[in-house]
Amino acid sequence: MQAHDDAPANALTEQGRRTRAALVQAAERVFCRRGYAQSRINDFTAEAGVSVGTFYSYFASKEAVFLDVTAAYRRRLRDALADTAGTIDALNIGYLEVFRANAALWRVLEEAALSIPHLRPAVMECRREFTAAALAVVPDPATALAVTAMTEQCAAQWSAEGPLDVPEAAARLAAMWSRMLGDA
Repeated sequence: MQAHDDAPANALTEQGRRTRAALVQAAERVFCRRGYAQSRINDFTAEAGVSVGTFYSYFASKEAVFLDVTAAYRRRLRDALADTAGTIDALNIGYLEVFRANAALWRVLEEAALSIPHLRPAVMECRREFTAAALAVVPDPATALAVTAMTEQCAAQWSAEGPLDVPEAAARLAAMWSRMLGDA
């Protein structure tokens, strides 16, 4: 996998891969606590217990590490959706489980996508993962986009109101999907 800066991640030593991964994980925690705009490279390095120089050995900028954080989220989402067996219930449960575990990160992704146009494509790729998985259930791409956008917005709203109850949310969403798809 190509890193988002100039050095390929697979060209690193094992220690280099661990340090780079620790920086990505630290950046994700900081982004979740502080938001994109308020997060600083010094915050990432303090969280990871490394120097600022070490950060720049692996990443050219805050945006570069953000792209790796986004890619890690996308992998988590893709992995969760891969096990959904092409059913509305399983698809929604898979998505909602990942959303619940990453709600703070999703708010950061939204913040970055809205405020920094050149980061928007990376965030949109996360959305495309869900829509692509939905195509196993909803063969029309426009409808798949509509139901996944609805699911995303419901998950965001419901999680803002309190802890997301995945089984309840999945049942509510399945009913909405069915009505939208004419199955009710």
